[in-house]
Amino acid sequence: MTPDWPQQTHTTISFTEENGKTTVTVEWVPYEATALECETFDKGRDSMQAGWTGTFEKLTDHLDQA
Repeated sequence: MTPDWPQQTHTTISFTEENGKTTVTVEWVPYEATALECETFDKGRDSMQAGWTGTFEKLTDHLDQA
C-alpha cells in the first residue's frame, strides 16, 4: 500500500440469489479518510477489482471440484 492509502476502509459483501445463481457484490469505501487518501483509493479501484475477481474465480474453481 502507498503511504496515502486510507488507514480505514468499510467493506460490505452482499450475496443475492436469482434463478439458482448467486451474485456477489463487494462494496469497499474509505472511512474517515482525507481527500488525498480518497483520491489514492479511487485511483486503485481497477487493481482492487482485478484482485477480487481473481479471488472469486479461485473460489469458483475450488467449489466446482468439491
